[in-house]
Amino acid sequence: GLLLYLRQAGKTIQIPFLTSSTTQTSYQVSAIDIDQKNQVWLFIDGVGLCKYDRKKHRVSLITETLKYASCIKSDHSGNLWLGTTLGIYKYIPSTGKYSFKSLPRAVTSLYLDQQDSLCISTDGGGIFMMNIKDEKMVHPLAANGEELFTSSAIKGMLKDKDGRIWVATLRGGINIIDDHRYRFKTLTPDPLQKNNYHNYFISSFAQDASNNLWIGTDGNGINYWNRTKNSFVNYKKE
Repeated sequence: GLLLYLRQAGKTIQIPFLTSSTTQTSYQVSAIDIDQKNQVWLFIDGVGLCKYDRKKHRVSLITETLKYASCIKSDHSGNLWLGTTLGIYKYIPSTGKYSFKSLPRAVTSLYLDQQDSLCISTDGGGIFMMNIKDEKMVHPLAANGEELFTSSAIKGMLKDKDGRIWVATLRGGINIIDDHRYRFKTLTPDPLQKNNYHNYFISSFAQDASNNLWIGTDGNGINYWNRTKNSFVNYKKE
């Protein structure tokens, strides 16, 4: 379910999910995001779209129209975009209604590049870019018509404090996107390139307060990049 770390108390508490008849503590959260009003939205597998009540410390169901989603992203207007195996859904909280746009591959993550540009990563279809105002979608390709990245299976994206977007791929290592719109380049840092086959399977990114990057892999633990020293350290369970 949903866990909340209380920093001052130094402990983690479990947030219950309240239905009309029961209180559940065993449920699976597949996606989570915080909107501009600091509202926490989450998706519970097999249940639907929910939100977290900060005052009462509980999760409640908002709509069960859609049962499964892999990711959520809130835009500047307060609307929610949800990725699924079939495409993306747009949810408007003020009306409680969904709209849908299909995609050829399952959506793995969503990233709001600029105010009106949504980056949609897919498993096997690369990245799609959509203007959220007119909802027109494009699939950027290299000049030769091929995919831009070292793998078309994209797991996630992170924009660092220098404006670069890090792209996590399966079987293709790390790719980096320039901050200029639609200008892409691919890089795989040398320390991750040949050390281990699993380092090509990148699953996630996180940036800490010191601007260092934590890189999650599938099967090889976590890699830590110290930017000041330009050094990598690998952490994994022996």
